[in-house]
Amino acid sequence: MLWLKYDDILADEVLWCPGDAETGSGQPLPTITGQSAVWTGVAFDVRAQALQLGGSNGRLPELAPTFVVHEQRGTQADDVRRTVYACSRIRESGLLFARVGQDSADGTSPLLESVMRVATANPVILRRMSDESRQTTNLFPDIEIELKFTFDQEVSPWVVTSNLAAAVQRRELPDFIPDVGNEYQRWSYEQDTFALEREGVSVGYAAFMLTPSQEYVVKYKMYPADALRRQETFDMNVRIEPSHFSEYLRRALPDVTATALPHMTRSRFDVNVQSTRTGHYFGLEMDEVTAAGQTMRQLELEYHRSQLVSGCEEETVEPELMRLRDLVARTLSEWGYSYRVDYFSKLSFLRSLQGDASE
Repeated sequence: MLWLKYDDILADEVLWCPGDAETGSGQPLPTITGQSAVWTGVAFDVRAQALQLGGSNGRLPELAPTFVVHEQRGTQADDVRRTVYACSRIRESGLLFARVGQDSADGTSPLLESVMRVATANPVILRRMSDESRQTTNLFPDIEIELKFTFDQEVSPWVVTSNLAAAVQRRELPDFIPDVGNEYQRWSYEQDTFALEREGVSVGYAAFMLTPSQEYVVKYKMYPADALRRQETFDMNVRIEPSHFSEYLRRALPDVTATALPHMTRSRFDVNVQSTRTGHYFGLEMDEVTAAGQTMRQLELEYHRSQLVSGCEEETVEPELMRLRDLVARTLSEWGYSYRVDYFSKLSFLRSLQGDASE
């Protein structure tokens, strides 16, 4: 993955390829002298000093961001590896280019020949990257993959979130970029939680989350103990009175005993990032949870989904999440925060409050 802010886009040559061109040679535009800022043809690109190439008004209407080629040269003149990226997202915060494939070429072969070979060899990826509705998927449906930073001190969720977002924008988490166009999210809701047991053994929890439409989302998280992976499913758009929560769960889970836990409120700010190495998306989710007069603040690192680029694999999700964990831990420590890293869940927090209340 490549994320290019408009201010970062420079060129020392631009090749113009007409729409009906089939040779792959391209036509150089001779108006650039040295490395220069070049207008991308995107309305969000408002750089006053960017060169506007061709056409009677200084612009070629045919110019549009299509491909980026990253060229690596070896020790021999004919040892060249080119990675081709296709433009997959255009936003005010920049352009996102997705990895389509690689091509080995000698040092004299035209650049566009490599683009055409990679595009021909990877038609499915190329088609996916031209349609935003088809680019991503969750590789582990109904499974949550998440770890927690639980703070040992009072912190401002907004300050932590803002500083993390700024660090991502400054590229201070190596090989992680913003989820372009979806950089920030905010959440706030109330939740009634029920601990679930089967024959006296914990199997997870169910939660009723109130929505602004006065409906509920019913969330089921099934797991025997706090862990990295947990099964997670939902019932959506449930209209129910709180007095009927227990009855609802008896019907939904007839072999499970549900015990009410303290009512809680939750506020959350998310900084969403993507790995340029693997195409996987993750959330840095700053939580503040209050129940029974007690507050817990956590930063959750959660796998969201994957962009189906060349090299995207299920096996790299957890290693990349752990690499992000280490980068975030280093960053939080440099900022002076005290925390522990584990899988401490909302269920464990609420159970601890229930225990305090009974003592």
